[in-house]
Amino acid sequence: MKDLKELVKLFKENPILIVTTLAAMVIGAILGVIAFYNGWLG
Repeated sequence: MKDLKELVKLFKENPILIVTTLAAMVIGAILGVIAFYNGWLG
């Protein structure tokens, strides 16, 4: 639980970090879906 508080503190100090993380997750999810539908995963 202590790690979570540290993370929240970090995010409050660096809001751009949240945006970057969320953007990376969204892009990763989209690429994953595209790869899945195109059969790139085999």
